[in-house]
Amino acid sequence: MTPIIDEPPKNGWNEWAKYVLETLKELKEKGDNREHLLNKLIVDIRVMQTRMTMKAALSGALASAIPVAIGLIIWLITRNP
Repeated sequence: MTPIIDEPPKNGWNEWAKYVLETLKELKEKGDNREHLLNKLIVDIRVMQTRMTMKAALSGALASAIPVAIGLIIWLITRNP
């Protein structure tokens, strides 16, 4: 009759399995962290893009308004009463 053994055999697989599982957990945590940082970067880029679009629209509006204002002033000064 074979004695009942509470410990698994010492062939090294148990230690290796623990190491592999631990490494997989660490890699998953690193991957999750990188994914979070990448998502944050994407959001930051989109916010910057929106700000630049708003600034471009404002600049275009001002660039269009200045010649119109100058023309209006010249017209008001040179018109015949």
